[in-house]
Amino acid sequence: MKRQKGLADAKRAKVFTKLIKSITVAARGGADLTSNSRLRTAVEAARAANMSKDTIDRAIDRGSGATGDVTLDEVVYEIYGPGGAALVVEAVTDNHNRTATAIKQILNKHNARLAGSNSVRWQFESKGVVQLPLPSESVRESLELELIEAGAEDIKDSDGQMIIYTAPASLELVKKLLTAKNLTPDYAAVELVASNPITVDEAASKSLNNLVEDLDLSDDVNSVYTNEA
Repeated sequence: MKRQKGLADAKRAKVFTKLIKSITVAARGGADLTSNSRLRTAVEAARAANMSKDTIDRAIDRGSGATGDVTLDEVVYEIYGPGGAALVVEAVTDNHNRTATAIKQILNKHNARLAGSNSVRWQFESKGVVQLPLPSESVRESLELELIEAGAEDIKDSDGQMIIYTAPASLELVKKLLTAKNLTPDYAAVELVASNPITVDEAASKSLNNLVEDLDLSDDVNSVYTNEA
């Protein structure tokens, strides 16, 4: 039990580190949550993870320049993975060489390789993504119509969740609509979504999942996207 708790604590600490970096980078666009939607989304994610207000405020101060020690940069890596899959990795770092070395070591382990700039990024679109528990049938039909009016481009079901895709500019409108109906999203953020997802064979899919898992565990990596269906 002690070992399990230690692993859980380590995982929680890693999640907090990523959330703090997201807040810090987002706060470069201003410390006002009302006008900075990216910061608002990052703070909402941190609150959902039970991060303390003091920790959130310190991250905002650092990013907005209040403490004078902003050193974090955003870095994007484009990758060719198993089975011809494309990956985009978003990282936040204070040391480009350290992060690049860590990424390359992971890729070598999984027989993947870096791609040139925009070699795979063009295969993805920025989309607002909202997930919430699947509403009852009695409210779903009318809700979907209102979501479309608010800017939803696609609505899917997956494992008991409703997944809503929007243009990035419509994400806040969709969130406000759900809030007004007392529906609380489990997740809401702008992500990269594959324009034309591909299917790979079982062995390649397993290798790809292992690669994504190792990338996601890397301290500086914030997000990993693939075009696997």
